[in-house]
Amino acid sequence: MKSINFALAIAAVLFTIGCIGDIDSHYGTTTPVSIGGAITGLAPGEQVVLELYEGGSKGMPLDSKIYTSDGNFTFDAKISGTRMGSAYTFPWYEVVVKEHPEGKYCVIDRRQEQIALEPINHVQVICGDAQLPDLHTSFPDLALAYCVNQQAFEGGYTTLEEFTMLYCRWKGVTDPTGIELLPSLQKLYLRGNNLNSLDLSQNVELISVSVSDNGMTSLTVASPKLYGIDAQHNALTSMDFSNCPLTEVIHINHNNLTNLNLSGLTELRWLNAGNNNISELDTSDLLNIYKFLLNDNLITTIDLSQAINVIDDVYLHRNPLDDATIEHLEYLEATGAIDFLLF
Repeated sequence: MKSINFALAIAAVLFTIGCIGDIDSHYGTTTPVSIGGAITGLAPGEQVVLELYEGGSKGMPLDSKIYTSDGNFTFDAKISGTRMGSAYTFPWYEVVVKEHPEGKYCVIDRRQEQIALEPINHVQVICGDAQLPDLHTSFPDLALAYCVNQQAFEGGYTTLEEFTMLYCRWKGVTDPTGIELLPSLQKLYLRGNNLNSLDLSQNVELISVSVSDNGMTSLTVASPKLYGIDAQHNALTSMDFSNCPLTEVIHINHNNLTNLNLSGLTELRWLNAGNNNISELDTSDLLNIYKFLLNDNLITTIDLSQAINVIDDVYLHRNPLDDATIEHLEYLEATGAIDFLLF
């Protein structure tokens, strides 16, 4: 009997190990995928530096290589997906030109895609003249010029008037000169650069602006069509949105604001201006405000009664609110005018 029980126990252990092995074969990472393609346009003595990123060109690259001639290339680093049973999740790769040949502009075809199970070998790096005339004259910041050139290539643009979107996040741009020459620009994405100031007063077609994480001390917007702006995590001390009457969303938290002009913003729905130095704020025109975040400021009094039928969430914690304001807010909460109140 003991020998039978021992045999059954051994069989149970072997079955468990087999199941674990089967689980491991269905969960984990996929076979690493190589990323590569071809380079054209390099003359003798020229070189291009390419970088490989996983998920986007923020942070440290997976690989960086110098190429000195035309031909095929493959990065040493590879990218893997994940497997959960029969389901696969695959990340995106992005290939970036870190250094261009002297006097040339390199563009990349299929620079960013989602990987699969097969190797990627169709990335095309093409070095040559700029896609647009007088590109460097219009955009003296080389990082911005290269970004504009890449998007002109991808969009097939031959003039600056054709640009409706500019996507240059985390590119190391320090000088925004030239953006004012894009009269049709509707969407601007400049997050994570090194801009000190940005004047968008000439870009009157703008609908969406993302310029967070720059350290900017000055930002000017004057688009009557602006819908939303993200300018958080900068060093702005003053902002005026009075020339943007259709704006519905403003994220301007984590700055050094002492002055915020929201005059005429009757359509504003979401305001996040927390973590600033605001002591006074005129909210009388905020008739449709839905979410109101003004925590971590110097506010002593605030009146939100004009939006009593639409306001939902109010964040005013860590402000030196006076007794009358606290009583007013508690009344709005008690009557159901405010769904969530934090102060």
